[in-house]
Amino acid sequence: MSNRLRSPTIAMICFTAVSVWAMHLELRAVSGANSIAHAGQPGVTITPDIGLSNWSIQLALRNCDVELLPSVSAFRTSRHRQATAQFCSSIAYGTLQKIPTHGFAHYISAASEHELGNPSESLRSFRESIKYAPFEGWIAERRFVHAVNSGDTEVMDVLQPDLATLLSTQSGAELLAVYYGHPSDLPPRINRAFMSASPAQEQRFINLLRRKLSSG
Repeated sequence: MSNRLRSPTIAMICFTAVSVWAMHLELRAVSGANSIAHAGQPGVTITPDIGLSNWSIQLALRNCDVELLPSVSAFRTSRHRQATAQFCSSIAYGTLQKIPTHGFAHYISAASEHELGNPSESLRSFRESIKYAPFEGWIAERRFVHAVNSGDTEVMDVLQPDLATLLSTQSGAELLAVYYGHPSDLPPRINRAFMSASPAQEQRFINLLRRKLSSG
């Protein structure tokens, strides 16, 4: 009788131990993700743990997306920006070890490496991001804004296909209209993207430009 009970008992103990470990790791990952804004501050140590769930991984990546924005990082010290970028680079790397085709993680890696002063690594990650997430408009919007803000024409060359993706959505077309002419080589890039756009998409963009000009 005792032998028959022993196996289920051992299995239950193992299951409980694994569950506690998994919960501990998940909580550490969520805590780190919610503390990214404090990276690099004196006396603050944050471990870039990778969660087990897609939810915790996405939380960390989205928080990095916000913290790496120029509008956020511009008011930080160089040390703070570097620490944030290093943390997010580790998050992206850990995610890609688990999910090599994660287009958003490749984008976070690209933005992080740009901040860390690694242009070749950043460019490589941009290529991987567009390779694995070519038609996801929300990621294309982030890649485009980053390229415009960085003023890197080489990145803009790599992301030329994103312009067609942006023209295909309302929010993407509105974004292109906002930035039209800034940088100055954007209009000819958009004209090239028109080659794969539908007449309806072309007309929508033209209407957005007219609205922008009339309100300006």
